[in-house]
Amino acid sequence: MLKVHSTKAFRQDFKRMVKAGRDPQKLLDLMELLEQEQALDKSYQNHPLQGIWKKYQEYHIAPNWLLVYKIEGDVLTFARTGSHSDIFQKY
Repeated sequence: MLKVHSTKAFRQDFKRMVKAGRDPQKLLDLMELLEQEQALDKSYQNHPLQGIWKKYQEYHIAPNWLLVYKIEGDVLTFARTGSHSDIFQKY
């Protein structure tokens, strides 16, 4: 099992997604799978990112709802969650 860390941006994103009516259980289920190092369903397009995000992976929870995370050693860091434009508009 991995140690879990979440960024301040992720925690703010999570609150925003709940307010927007997204089902938080979908995200929590995915987070648990990642923490327990379980296989992820390929239909959700888990893939590595590029550029300044090159250490991170992106997982599509639902259409235009993403989870950005990284695993370094035994630490799982949840960086961002939200739409493509929410996460990548500044980059």
